[in-house]
Amino acid sequence: MQQARKYSKPVWKMIAEAIEAQGASKPADVVQYIYEHYPGDNVNPNTIRAQMVASSINHPDAHYYSGEHTRLFRLDDGSYKLYDPSSDGDFPDPKPHRER
Repeated sequence: MQQARKYSKPVWKMIAEAIEAQGASKPADVVQYIYEHYPGDNVNPNTIRAQMVASSINHPDAHYYSGEHTRLFRLDDGSYKLYDPSSDGDFPDPKPHRER
């Protein structure tokens, strides 16, 4: 039996979409984007922020989260962008037990 989805698409995909559309973004900007583009999903802002940390290749707390989608790079000002190894450098996966 297939489990029902809580949201119209996975939150990590909403986050990636927001950053692709806006460029480097602070968590508050990503939350606002998701609220504007997915109003019926009512995603908790803490869920969005936690998934941003979990999806970050270089956030110091990323290893505390489970997940499979290391797609973000955290900048010094606290904003996030899509991770690009050619410009951001090669980072060891904070969760080496999983696939990217």
